[in-house]
Amino acid sequence: MSAKQYVILLQGSFNPVTVAHVDALESAFEYLRKLEYNITDKLIVPTSDKYEWKTLESDHHRIEMLNRAVEN
Repeated sequence: MSAKQYVILLQGSFNPVTVAHVDALESAFEYLRKLEYNITDKLIVPTSDKYEWKTLESDHHRIEMLNRAVEN
């Protein structure tokens, strides 16, 4: 398609992370690759601890959950 490089960004609270989050990222990656976009990376960005939500787990815990979810 072009020489431009693209990064897929998925942002959210991930409180908790689910299979659907990981599937959404992978589906976007596969779809854009089929359209011949040059995808160089996929990033998952959890909401900061400063986000005002009473039941929000710590960012450290949510990042650990995300790391485990994408290991497979």
